[in-house]
Amino acid sequence: MLPKAVVTNGHTEHSTTAANEPNVPPEKWQQKRLVRQKEKLRSNLLKSGFQFLDRFVELLKEMEDVPKDTKKKYLQKMLHAIFFFGQIHVTPIEPREFLPESHQDTFRCLYLAPFQQCTTHLPTKTPYSILLDYVTEVKRFTTPQELMSFLQSFNAQLWNQSLEEPHALNATEFTFTASVIACCFYSDPQGGTDLHHFYGASLSCKGLHERRIMIELSSIKTWHKAMAYAVHHGDTGLAITFPEGMWSQAFQFNVEEQKYQEKSPCGKCQQMFRNVNFWPPPNTPATGDKWQYGNCAEVESLSKLLLGTRVVEEGVRSTRTPPLPNSYEAIERDFTNSIEEDIKKSLINRLRSRQFKAKTLQFFNLQ
Repeated sequence: MLPKAVVTNGHTEHSTTAANEPNVPPEKWQQKRLVRQKEKLRSNLLKSGFQFLDRFVELLKEMEDVPKDTKKKYLQKMLHAIFFFGQIHVTPIEPREFLPESHQDTFRCLYLAPFQQCTTHLPTKTPYSILLDYVTEVKRFTTPQELMSFLQSFNAQLWNQSLEEPHALNATEFTFTASVIACCFYSDPQGGTDLHHFYGASLSCKGLHERRIMIELSSIKTWHKAMAYAVHHGDTGLAITFPEGMWSQAFQFNVEEQKYQEKSPCGKCQQMFRNVNFWPPPNTPATGDKWQYGNCAEVESLSKLLLGTRVVEEGVRSTRTPPLPNSYEAIERDFTNSIEEDIKKSLINRLRSRQFKAKTLQFFNLQ
């Protein structure tokens, strides 16, 4: 367990407004306000990374029957992902800053790869998606509600609203919590009985730049190509159609009640993913959504299902007119031949704008 140290960014925050600084020119006050905002965001990222690692390490210890190699694999992925977000922050955070000084040498000795690769290699998922992968691999959740109950408990320990720890972050400030979890499964119309559930999280990172980076790297590395195709074409009206028997259910975290509650799909998911039985039923008419295509938890969960269910993968089609050849491979070829290279170039440019070493795209390698 990491010690319960208070992680700060080295600054003492003061309340400064134009009212109590009457002699400060407006442009100077605005500049100072922007500096404080940047410091606050950096501080929140630093605290979020520390608290997430602290709780995740505790979780690994609690599960005594899980093989050590499995725990080490996931801890290294988690460390690297958090270190990566520190590196691409507008004011970079070094890996050691996410750890208490007494543990820095120990972690670097035991888990060298995340420290070495966080400036050169990309993660494939956000921290919360890594957590989700871990718990669904090692725990036997029989219903989505059981998973939601577990995640609610985990979330409650990521922030503390008591007066005893005034420096801890609350739910709205925390950087790495997924606001929505989605669950999907395939019910074979011919009577198949395998109703394996696939879970996904919404993008658990703050910052428009960071989200776009994660969407682009997910498109070329993490998601099934059909999902990347749909996300890329989201604002053009093109979509993918699933075979009969697809079901999807989403749960949104209610900050006030501290629990996940059923949520209807957003308009973007309804548009991109056709012939899916969403539950609760979609709102009519579909609501306008401000977030980017690819942000939703449904993308990750449906992608996992496509990667793990051959019959569904083979039944996916594009709505493009004139149509692609009648096979899912045609969607993948269209994405690979016409789209993927542009996304890679865009991703490299975004990374370079944050001084990330990205001459070529490399992804984290476990050691």
